[in-house]
Amino acid sequence: MKTEKSLLNIDALVLAGGRGTRLQPIVGKTAKVLAQVGGKPFLFHLLSQLKSQGIQRVVLALGYLHQEVLDYLEKESFQGLQIIPVVEDELLGTAGAIRNALQVLKSDPVLVLNGDTYTSVPLESLLAFHQKQGANVTLATTYKKNVERYGSVEMDDTGRVLSFIEKGKCTSGHVNAGIYVMSRQIIQMIPKNRTVSWEQDTLPSLVDQEIFAWRGLVQFLDIGTPDSYQRATDFLKSHDH
Repeated sequence: MKTEKSLLNIDALVLAGGRGTRLQPIVGKTAKVLAQVGGKPFLFHLLSQLKSQGIQRVVLALGYLHQEVLDYLEKESFQGLQIIPVVEDELLGTAGAIRNALQVLKSDPVLVLNGDTYTSVPLESLLAFHQKQGANVTLATTYKKNVERYGSVEMDDTGRVLSFIEKGKCTSGHVNAGIYVMSRQIIQMIPKNRTVSWEQDTLPSLVDQEIFAWRGLVQFLDIGTPDSYQRATDFLKSHDH
């Protein structure tokens, strides 16, 4: 039997290399993860939340305007948190970025989250569910009455993922909250040095590989669009850590 892991010895990988083109009209030419929310860069809120839940080692996958993020990390102190930046020479998409970061990720499994998403998912519960199911990948999902903007996840009673339903194909259901626990074995299957999207290319192709969905009534915010970015400050105030 495998030893149960706790968040203290799980690496978190934050995907923070995207261009954030939709946000540029509001925040200007800045790394999306440094967009100001409530007077602090979004990255500050993300790292503080990971630390408060027990994570001790964070790998940051950087690409676009990475120097800005490196400069910020030099100025800001996150005591008790080891932060390791990995810079892509060219943008590799979300799956490519995960594969590229494997060289510095030490744990198995690994926690992976989008750098433009903040959720109230209890990470300890997500990890425990992943281990109990013997999953290769577990994604956090939450129920929404209107899923047209997101697409949804179809699963059986145990949480095993059966299929991913595209945006606009159904009205309500469980949506992917952008946080994953994944085994190193799955990350190794992603082709090296190629531009690959995790959500669009890799995840749907893994449906027969023991993928499970953790379900919880959680709120999540992605700051990827001007509309959601405008709501971010109020959202974070109500989830202050």
